[in-house]
Amino acid sequence: MDDKTTTLTINTSDGGMINDTNSMTITKQFLDQSLISNGLQWYSLGISDISGITTTQLLDNAITSAKIADDTITGNDIQNSTISTTQLADDSVTSDKIANGTITGSDIQVSAISFTQLADGAVTAPKLANNPGNGTSGQGIISNGDGSFDWDDVGGAFRTTEGVPDTHNVESGNVGIGTTTPTEKLEVDGNIKITNDLI
Repeated sequence: MDDKTTTLTINTSDGGMINDTNSMTITKQFLDQSLISNGLQWYSLGISDISGITTTQLLDNAITSAKIADDTITGNDIQNSTISTTQLADDSVTSDKIANGTITGSDIQVSAISFTQLADGAVTAPKLANNPGNGTSGQGIISNGDGSFDWDDVGGAFRTTEGVPDTHNVESGNVGIGTTTPTEKLEVDGNIKITNDLI
């Protein structure tokens, strides 16, 4: 058996020839090999109890999805980075196939999601970057200039210059220009320029 050129003829127990529906296992040094026939000749599969079948023993395209039983492959059976987008059929990954909490911000490429892919009401204030919770009554969300947003106590302010409110309308109904605490119906903190005689 150590001579790789040696050929063997194996008969059945009653002396007949083995037909093409039979297979058997023969033991060689360091390796158990299984023999199988295609009806014309016998082949050694070279299946070891230790290593099993490796990728080098499989023909290209020999394993198709129809030959894989349902639920036999789990995430633990797939090596990192072995499946790319080119290997996924269009629309094959749906929301019900993604486990909760498995996709983080680092898994989403820049500009991968546009507003057309967001359901109405899906983005709430706590989901904005750097935004601490739901804020408090009367606060507004302002941009930090770096793609993130924060709550801000803008009160009744409106019309801003580079993020700084310059006109305020407080709950009392007083309007202030240049002041956040107007004490009269109109209070201006600064010079007033009049271009006509009406005031």
